[in-house]
Amino acid sequence: MKSLYLAGAALLLTVGVATAQTPATTDHAHGGNGSSGTASAARAEGQVHMSEGDIKTILKNEGYSGVSHIRKKNNDYIADAKRYGSQVKNLKISQTTGMIENQRKLSHSQVESLLKKNGYSDIRDITTNGNTITAKARWNHHQRTVHIQARTASIVADTGQ
Repeated sequence: MKSLYLAGAALLLTVGVATAQTPATTDHAHGGNGSSGTASAARAEGQVHMSEGDIKTILKNEGYSGVSHIRKKNNDYIADAKRYGSQVKNLKISQTTGMIENQRKLSHSQVESLLKKNGYSDIRDITTNGNTITAKARWNHHQRTVHIQARTASIVADTGQ
């Protein structure tokens, strides 16, 4: 997922720099009010800022739902949301990169929700070792051992019979 966001940010930077070189630019595409002065200068310096809509999309792609209370603070957005059934408050998202800067590790209940959402059942023996969470579960009537990246919620390995 991070590479997807970085590629998107690189595309935004490329488009932003190209747009900034056009004399009569407006800022509607970036959530602005249409004035080109400061926004174009910021894009020319590589400082593309994401909109609240972009932030909602990023959070949705990271497994968050019910995004609310989005507000700006310095160079970041702060938002509240639910992630795999648990309320998460004060997520800090960079306006320029879209990276969630304070994403916490999944709790055991969030791991259960994630695995159920992905078709697993009989989930048990959830353990955390550093940034990897391991769980035993059944999928398609087979016993599996599933390894999950604790912060991004990416299933990185699924082994078993």
